[in-house]
Amino acid sequence: MKKIEEIKQLPFDRRELEADLVTFLKSKGIKPNTKKWAENYKHNSLQLNSDYFKFPFYRLGDISKINGCPMHGKGSGIMNLHHDNLSAIYIPRIGNNPSTSDINDLCMKHQNYIQVNISCEGVDRKYVAIFLNSKLATTYLEHITTGVIPSRTIKNLKTIPVPIPNMQTQKHIIRTWEKVNKIDQMITNYGKEILFRPLSSTAVLERIDNIIDIVGELTLPDQIALMINKGENDQCEFKSTVSRDIKLKIKRKELEHEIVKTLIGFLNKKGGVLLVGVSDNGDINGLNEEIEKHYKKNKDKFKQHFTSIIKNNIGPESFDNITYTLVNIDGKEVLHVDCKAAKSPTYDKKTNTFYLRTDPATIKLDGPELNDYIQKHFYS
Repeated sequence: MKKIEEIKQLPFDRRELEADLVTFLKSKGIKPNTKKWAENYKHNSLQLNSDYFKFPFYRLGDISKINGCPMHGKGSGIMNLHHDNLSAIYIPRIGNNPSTSDINDLCMKHQNYIQVNISCEGVDRKYVAIFLNSKLATTYLEHITTGVIPSRTIKNLKTIPVPIPNMQTQKHIIRTWEKVNKIDQMITNYGKEILFRPLSSTAVLERIDNIIDIVGELTLPDQIALMINKGENDQCEFKSTVSRDIKLKIKRKELEHEIVKTLIGFLNKKGGVLLVGVSDNGDINGLNEEIEKHYKKNKDKFKQHFTSIIKNNIGPESFDNITYTLVNIDGKEVLHVDCKAAKSPTYDKKTNTFYLRTDPATIKLDGPELNDYIQKHFYS
């Protein structure tokens, strides 16, 4: 099985995409410089600003195997679908029904679907199915639908561009999608219950109120996934380790100073979150190796050491503003450090240095610039 890194990315140019959009609208018989043209162009061009364009794109045919079944004609894509195929997604050959990775969700006869088997390491079939239901993908699917009886072919499906983020982002998108679907299904069921038993509406309303309360609460792993997705900024910083040199595979105490600088910078500005075990590009590498090699797999010893770093370099009084916990995300340990803004200036105890968080870096302040900042931020 190929790895995603071994597959050629698609070179995307916004001007080419806009040209494709013009061609698509003309193919639908929509005349330029008309109200209908303006409405359709605006509606479809909005997709060019999608978050998906932050990720590298690959052809669907390069990350999957799409096989036809001879008994249905070469290239038809119609297959005997199997329940135990854990790499498959199902794309409707006709109509506008959703694509899915669950054969139990098919809402037409099997011969009306094309089975696509993801054959690339680093690509989650559930994520691909979710993308294929996005407005960006459905617009493209409409574009490749041809024939007297509008349908899609294997040849055309292979050309579909699919954005592929890192696996952590894929899993975050999957979790979010599944939760939204779960809530949507619950609301649908409650609606049916009201239609069938109108006298139960009070009880249903209470359950819906509970759902609304829950929707406003995210688990810590979900919060971390959201922060990683947004990237580093003036209130969020990623560090791969506390003191382990990943390349040399040794402990380097001087690396701890970067942790100290970041936390002091947060304290002296408006607070922030430090995620340790996450690389600069947002990959969750975890602290498992550091905990195993330097703390004999003892998480408590690791946390005790982190406590001593704060106590010795920032001061015990900072514990009122700094809280931290280890969070397990897909088997990888991430240290989540929540830092609230301090009410008075905070310095590095060992060097008497004042640090300040900017976007997205931590800088040293001294001299008149420092005095001016302290007066304005803490005492004005």
